[in-house]
This record gives sequence, C-alpha cells and structure tokens, in this order.
Amino acid sequence: KPENVLVAVCFGNFEVFVDGEIVNFKYEKTKELLAYLVDREGAGCSNKEIMVALWEDDDHKSYLSNLKKDIRDTFKELKCEDIFVNGWGKMGIRPDLVDCDYYDWKQGKASGINAYNGEYMTQYSWGEYTKALLSNKF
Repeated sequence: KPENVLVAVCFGNFEVFVDGEIVNFKYEKTKELLAYLVDREGAGCSNKEIMVALWEDDDHKSYLSNLKKDIRDTFKELKCEDIFVNGWGKMGIRPDLVDCDYYDWKQGKASGINAYNGEYMTQYSWGEYTKALLSNKF
C-alpha cells in the first residue's frame, strides 16, 4: 500500500492511523469531525450540516474553524494533506486516499465483512443512522 495512507477504523470505536501510528489531534472534537467526513464518504458537507451533526446546533463557526485548521495542520505534518478537501463553506475527504473497514464492507470485500461486529463509531450518536443501515443490510 502507498505510504501515508490514512487508515480509518469505523467498526467499534472510530480510530485513525497513518503509517501504523494513531493520529492525535489538538482537539478531541477534530477526530469526530474527521469521523463524520469519513462517514459521508467524500460528499461535500456544509459547515452548517457539520455543526448540527457535531453539536446539534449551528452556532460553533469559530470552533469549527479551529477544527479545520487542526485537520489541515495535522495532515500536513503527516504528509497526507491531500486527504482533506476544504472549500468555501464546505469540506470533505478524498475516500480514495483512505483505507477504511466501512468502505471495504460497502464494496463487499471480505476484510470489511469480517471486520463488522455490529458496532459502528460507537462514541458518536450521529453514527447510529449508518449503524442502522449496516444492521439492516447485514
């Protein structure tokens, strides 16, 4: 596999790795933002959509800016800055640069199917929607 590929583990608790090492962000909420972007599979997510998902309201523009900066800075340091896509009022990831158990499951790969244990990003309440879809298809 290419170096500096982000590995996202979605089944169970969400965790991210680069080159086998856990990615640590300045803010814990940055990890949740990244989890949401992974869940959305590269779709451009508006700032408002993200704020509602992460905080259940849309009054966190300043904090969201800090989280975006944290992702950019962390990924730049890890030499994988191409993963994060940030545009005017929206953001996303490049799923082709992410090795993910959830993506493997959706593609019917044995590694993803075998990894699914009935849990999906258990630390995030918004992940329940995807978990329900997974459970119905499982």
